[in-house]
Amino acid sequence: MKRKHNHSDETGGSRKRPKDAAQAQAHTPTTINHPVLCCYFQHVKTLRQYINKRLPNSSKKRLRKYTHASQSRDATDPEVAKLLDSILVGANHDADFGDERMTKLESQSYSQEAPGTMLGSGAQLAPAFQEDIVDRVIFVLFKRNPNLPRPAHLLCHGFSRRSPAVDEVAVAVSRHNIPGLVSVCSNPYVDMLKSGPWARLLVLLGRGGDALVTDLFLECGLFAIEGERCFQICGVPLGDCKVLREERKKVDPLSSLAKAQNTGRTSAKEQQASPTDIRFVRSRMFYAKPALKANGSVRFGMRHMHVLNRFPDKHDRQSTVHIMLYIFPRQFGLHNVFTSKVDYRESAFMSKDYTIRETEIKRALLQRSNKISRDSKGCVKLPKRLRGDPERVIQRLRALHSKCAYHYLIKHYCPIS
Repeated sequence: MKRKHNHSDETGGSRKRPKDAAQAQAHTPTTINHPVLCCYFQHVKTLRQYINKRLPNSSKKRLRKYTHASQSRDATDPEVAKLLDSILVGANHDADFGDERMTKLESQSYSQEAPGTMLGSGAQLAPAFQEDIVDRVIFVLFKRNPNLPRPAHLLCHGFSRRSPAVDEVAVAVSRHNIPGLVSVCSNPYVDMLKSGPWARLLVLLGRGGDALVTDLFLECGLFAIEGERCFQICGVPLGDCKVLREERKKVDPLSSLAKAQNTGRTSAKEQQASPTDIRFVRSRMFYAKPALKANGSVRFGMRHMHVLNRFPDKHDRQSTVHIMLYIFPRQFGLHNVFTSKVDYRESAFMSKDYTIRETEIKRALLQRSNKISRDSKGCVKLPKRLRGDPERVIQRLRALHSKCAYHYLIKHYCPIS
């Protein structure tokens, strides 16, 4: 009679076989629902999920070494493990999330102009090769955009094409050796990606890791998470990215019922939009580039083209009425986010740019089908609901804007240490 093995340990619990890397990956969430990044990228994943998707299953030894060194528990390199879980990768690739997009022609061009590199040779990667990867990415970005003085990429900030005028301003001793380019100022994102756990991660990836990391820096956006903060460290700046258009919109039964009830009172051109259809363009509000003065310094406050700056006379009532055309466009029958549809031939965003709408106002004044009317003196008449207190509020707003010192407010609440 055979002896039965006791599968329970001293604590009374059953002994289970540990899961391998493939089983552990199957139980982890495949996508990250970030409220902002999901509006700009089709796929948002952690760096760990991105690499697990890209590593070939044929190299079991490399997979075992990478998993043992980077797993969150008992990791041999805790900094690499923390990096894999604290970096979000956003991409607009196909469903496979990560085809190698760098062409062989671009790789050979860099290898010929920078013969000191060993990238793409199939040799084992060393931490020093991480610097060559970042330099190659910057070289390819400038090569892909020959007509631009500098590509719209975070890694290209501080670099410029070589010319006699640039060489005089450039730093005499530069740590970057990129053919045809010169560093005019430091770039913290380049320094971050060239050293630290990024270089040790390249060693863990082994053969072919240079192509994986190169495609990651070229085609994806990288965002670091520190507590409640999330900031971009690589890729096209979020302010230059376009918001993804929804192919299928979810139908709200309450909003559809309200639209069906209002079909007799509202024309087909002015359909009432539901609250979910009205979106704020975050890229313009939070991630836009600052306005600059003639001497190159930052202009604080509203831009010179803003309607409050284009009508500085706060005692002129007709100017106040004109500003109210911008603030309450629906009351005057102008294009608005509540009842108007956006023509995507005019704007690629979810809403139009209403910074300057003088042409639209002049066209509406010539037409009689809108709600804009003039009095006997030729001035625009206000609707009844905008007379009285609303007009006084706008006059008060103009007075406060003319007295507000935006530069000193920013220095007080956001001081530079």
